[in-house]
Amino acid sequence: MSLQRDQRDGLNQTIEWAKKIEVELTEVRESWLGEVHFRPTSKGVTLISLHPDRPQLGEHFESMKILKKKFEEKYQIHCVDRAPKKRTPEKRLQSFLIANAYRNARRLMNLEGGCDGAELFFVTDELPLPFDSK
Repeated sequence: MSLQRDQRDGLNQTIEWAKKIEVELTEVRESWLGEVHFRPTSKGVTLISLHPDRPQLGEHFESMKILKKKFEEKYQIHCVDRAPKKRTPEKRLQSFLIANAYRNARRLMNLEGGCDGAELFFVTDELPLPFDSK
């Protein structure tokens, strides 16, 4: 396979998972507004903490059904009971921006002032793309 085809296929798979998240997990995300993010990947969904003391902690799931059914248990195990290995300000900033966007109908309110009136919307974060044969 070519690199371009690998990238396209990975993005298409990630888009499919993003669609599934919107159908299956929107209610959970809204009831935990600003506390949790579901990051689509090409092979599933990653449950992510947006809490300032545990930013970006989480776990990957290949089963949306299990994550939805056992959300509170999984959130407690992977996002609350765990402590970050080290303090990383960039993860706190990332979580702050995502949480703020969710609380404002996905608008990145904190950044709009410096963008000449443009509306900025949060779509997703951390899209991995292959960049060589490995």
